[in-house]
Amino acid sequence: MGIRFRCHHCQHELFVKDFLAGKRGKCPECQGSFRVPESDAQFSEEILRQKSEPDQIESQSASDSVVDDLGLPEDCSTLLPTGHLDVRTEREEAGPLPSVLTESPNATWYVRLEDGNQYGPASSAIFTQWLHENRILSTSLIWRDDWPEWKTAQSVLPDSFSSPSTGIPSPLATTSSVSPASPIQTRHAIRKLKQKRNYTILLTTLIVVAVVLVIALAVVLSTQQT
Repeated sequence: MGIRFRCHHCQHELFVKDFLAGKRGKCPECQGSFRVPESDAQFSEEILRQKSEPDQIESQSASDSVVDDLGLPEDCSTLLPTGHLDVRTEREEAGPLPSVLTESPNATWYVRLEDGNQYGPASSAIFTQWLHENRILSTSLIWRDDWPEWKTAQSVLPDSFSSPSTGIPSPLATTSSVSPASPIQTRHAIRKLKQKRNYTILLTTLIVVAVVLVIALAVVLSTQQT
C-alpha cells in the first residue's frame, strides 16, 4: 500500500509509505515543503505554522528534514544535495534507458556510495543524468521509493556496467593511472628517507674522523723518526 498525491507547489506526482501520513516532507522536484495527506489525495497539504512554533522553523533547510518524511528505509542516514555528487569520466554511449527507469518514470531515487555518502532525493531525470555521467558506481547502493530495500547498481542496471571489477574509479580516485599514496605510506617513505640521510651523515662523519686520525698518526710517526 501507500499514499499517492501531488505536490501542491509544482504538481509533481509522489508516492510514499503509509506510516508517513501527516508528516512533513519536501518535494524532490521543487524542494517545496508540504505535509503528507492521511490517505490518497489530489494534492499535498500546506504546512501552517502554529503560534507556538519559533520563527526558525520556517527557515529550516532541506538538510534538517526528517529522512522518514521522504519514505527512505530505516537504515538511511543524512540526505545530501543532489549537486554534490562528483562527476566521473563520461560514458562513451548513453544508450537506451534501462527498464527500471522507464517502468516508473515518476519515481524518486537515492544513491549511497561505498564511502557512506548518500545523495537524493532525485527525480528519474536527475538519476538518469547521474547514470550517463558515470556518477553511480557498479558497487553503489540505489533505492527507489517503491522498493522495500536497497539494491546494488550492478544487480539493477547490469547493462550499464561492463563488470563489477572493471569500471568506474572510486570516489577518491584521480585521473592519473597511479593512485596517490596513503598518509601511512607517505609517512613511512619520509621516515625511510630521514633514516637514509642520517646514515649518510654518520658514514661521512666516520670517514672524516678516520682521515683525521690517519693524518695525525702520520704526523706523530714522522716526528718520532726525526
